Amino acid sequence: MSKKMLTCGCSFTAGHGLIHEKKDPKLWINQLADKLDYDLTNLAESGRNNDWIFLEVLLELTKNQNYYDLVVVAWSALPRYNVDLGLELWSTWTNFKGSKEVDTHEKTYTKKWQLSVLDKLLEAYNFHWDFLKLVKYVNILKKQHNKIYFVNTYSTWSNDYFTKKDIQLPSDLDEFTKQLLCVHDRDDAEIFDLYNLIHRQYSNAGGINEELWLNLYNNFKHNKLDQASETDVHPGYLSQDRYAEMLLPLLKEKAQ
Repeated sequence: MSKKMLTCGCSFTAGHGLIHEKKDPKLWINQLADKLDYDLTNLAESGRNNDWIFLEVLLELTKNQNYYDLVVVAWSALPRYNVDLGLELWSTWTNFKGSKEVDTHEKTYTKKWQLSVLDKLLEAYNFHWDFLKLVKYVNILKKQHNKIYFVNTYSTWSNDYFTKKDIQLPSDLDEFTKQLLCVHDRDDAEIFDLYNLIHRQYSNAGGINEELWLNLYNNFKHNKLDQASETDVHPGYLSQDRYAEMLLPLLKEKAQ
């Protein structure tokens, strides 16, 4: 009886830009499934965010308990908002991206209006809240399957971000964390209080569980070697080979 693998993610797992997209044999997750001899069910859809990915994986594992032998969840880029605008007989779904772009049908609301909403959302955006949700998602999903592992595609945290350090001065923080905490607008006491707060929230939510990640601090963006085409910046075939090469020994060891 063949082994079954489930995966879910966004365009990086759906093969956006590749000739055969999700069915392309060179897509990184297809290469992993083939080399490890699994039949793959791929739920990924382009443009989807981590909220959608989490719910689809949770629903699938709830509906098909004990069916899958291995689960690989590839988290999406941040920030990203998936929104349904109104209720119609056609799709009302749109995708707001942190690059100040929207993927939209414009049947219900114009692109101009949607971009104005995105501008407002990004004015108040802070990565911490998405990171905290991700910590919670990881800890909920790990209870659903004993062979579930996570992939960092384009998330932007710095190396060892989730490890709380003994900070003596704000200058001890890395540049990413300084920006997240807005250190230039705060006094030292407030900076330390905020730093302790975010790590207390991560800890209370169960922690990031680094052992469940295949590449927590070595994301796809850092390992991208090419793009799908001159007009499509999604990873191309050289990148797909690199991702498979990078993740195969890790997944093979964990899946035993």
